[in-house]
Amino acid sequence: MPLGDGSGSIDLTARLTPKRNSIDVVVNDFEFQLPQQPHLGVQSLDPDPHIHMGAHTRTGFVPVLGPDAHEAEESDASGARTLVSVDLGDRFQITQGTQLKVGLRGKLLIDSAQKQPVQGQIRLNGGRIDISGKIFDIEQGVITFQDDPSNPVVVARAGWDSPAGYKVVAEYAGPLKNGKFKLRAEPALSQNEIVSLILFGTPDGSIGSSSGGGPGAADAAGVGAGVATAPLNRAISDVTSLDIATRVDTSNAQSPRPELVVQLTPRVSAQVGYNLEEPKPGKAPDRTLFSLEFRIASRWSLATTFGDGGSSLVDLVWRYRY
Repeated sequence: MPLGDGSGSIDLTARLTPKRNSIDVVVNDFEFQLPQQPHLGVQSLDPDPHIHMGAHTRTGFVPVLGPDAHEAEESDASGARTLVSVDLGDRFQITQGTQLKVGLRGKLLIDSAQKQPVQGQIRLNGGRIDISGKIFDIEQGVITFQDDPSNPVVVARAGWDSPAGYKVVAEYAGPLKNGKFKLRAEPALSQNEIVSLILFGTPDGSIGSSSGGGPGAADAAGVGAGVATAPLNRAISDVTSLDIATRVDTSNAQSPRPELVVQLTPRVSAQVGYNLEEPKPGKAPDRTLFSLEFRIASRWSLATTFGDGGSSLVDLVWRYRY
């Protein structure tokens, strides 16, 4: 499972002795590119009791992996201690397409003789992250290694200045695997209003008229381009109690329609859809459609739809629900 691709210039100095190995790593210039697709990891498997790994010696078989390997490890406890010092310098950068760009700086010390082998801090040296088409500038961030090297403590903050006059601040604090993510705004807004501001461009969620390609069309197009962004969906689930989902209506293969769906109650849902193409002659002039769906039975629903071009529809819908 690839983690990414890296390239750059690194100086490495090693001093090896029977009792101590010292390795100094200094990064002059390095860029690490993360894959576009999210890293899903691999499946963990329990050890197979029928497989034994080791070496045959004069005294017999000596395991190096498995439940009997601790004896071999203890016998090697008097081996050389390894110290690795890492200096990231000022030109270490992590990127992921156009969605993420962040610089890192800091120093780490890895000591094989310690129970917690990794110590040190990494600071975020500027950068940006794309959330639903909105560019958040990374203002500050610190990654601290204390106990588990794979789960450092992260404290980071990024901000976005919206055209509506609000500044949205995204903050993350806690261990990398289970920290807390929250959004706040200046001037203050509720969590649902902040989510609406990111999605629609306004705290009240109004998109406005899209005829003529004016500002309303730009806002709606932002919704269509951003609702499928996975990081925002994960952020929404942390900051609002609303059940929000995104999807793309492909019933018309020539003009797929991005949709944002909000489950208001177990029987009532609301959705906003945006037609990516201009309406053709003879078709309804609506680009933005707002719908309310009421489930009146297990498989029957009553849906009302209103368009920004003046259309209104009432549909009786039957769905096969799995």
